[in-house]
Amino acid sequence: RTAMVLVGTLYSDHGTTLLARRRGFFGILRVVEDPQHAFRYLLHGSTLHGSQAIAERDRCEPLAYYTRRGPLGRILAARRAALGGGDAALVGLGTGATACYAASGEHWRFFEINQDVVDMAEETRFFTFLHNARTTGAEVTIEVADGRLGVAALAPSSQSLVILDAFNSDSVPIHLLTREAVALYVRVLRDDGWLVLHCSNRTLDLTRVVAAIAESAGLSAVVNPDATEIARQIAVVSADAGIPGSSGAPTWIAIARAYADLDVLRAAGFIDLPGPRGAQAWTDERASLFEVIRR
Repeated sequence: RTAMVLVGTLYSDHGTTLLARRRGFFGILRVVEDPQHAFRYLLHGSTLHGSQAIAERDRCEPLAYYTRRGPLGRILAARRAALGGGDAALVGLGTGATACYAASGEHWRFFEINQDVVDMAEETRFFTFLHNARTTGAEVTIEVADGRLGVAALAPSSQSLVILDAFNSDSVPIHLLTREAVALYVRVLRDDGWLVLHCSNRTLDLTRVVAAIAESAGLSAVVNPDATEIARQIAVVSADAGIPGSSGAPTWIAIARAYADLDVLRAAGFIDLPGPRGAQAWTDERASLFEVIRR
């Protein structure tokens, strides 16, 4: 089985074969293939938005930030084992790799603002994640819409998961990560539901913003201990605790209403999210990128 975890969010396509290129309102999207024809990638500018092993096009095997052995895979496996499945709302589509975690009978709704991304993810000449996920019996739908508005329109207490995957580029959609936005996401979650955030970013340490929001809202949050943004802090603060901390892993944060709701993830090696370290919770009226620039 192929497993792949890419460090950071910057990908160089030097030497690859260009399969498709589309320029739109949100920038330039490209589908490229490596010289050995082993992997295919979706790039937005220089930011990787997903990849697929060409030899596994008939399987639903997510790679890159979404691999089953990575933080997201461990989060979703732990939840399914402890709490079962359920419907999910997802903001950000990429190649559609996250759909591979949907099970038969579940409805996973993607909200993607860029029609070009939808077109490339749905085109089976390029990627087959969405097609393969649907053949398992899961209902996988896509709405071209702003993710916050899409989630806000869902019924209260209707989702087991809300997954946000829209922050791994230099253009951060701040309105998706404010205190008011998080309150909307939590509103549509079941009592035992989780909000899951992909916060990998090569410029900003978004874990501090998330920590400030969770603290202000009385929510519990955990993160994978080898996350790029906190590995150095863990090595300093928790050197005697035996917590692994190798930098370079993608950063995934899970949030729940109560502390005990995330005990299953702590048992799986996740740690409580470090504090905001001077950052303030973003709101619809105030948000400062300067507070969270990596130093």
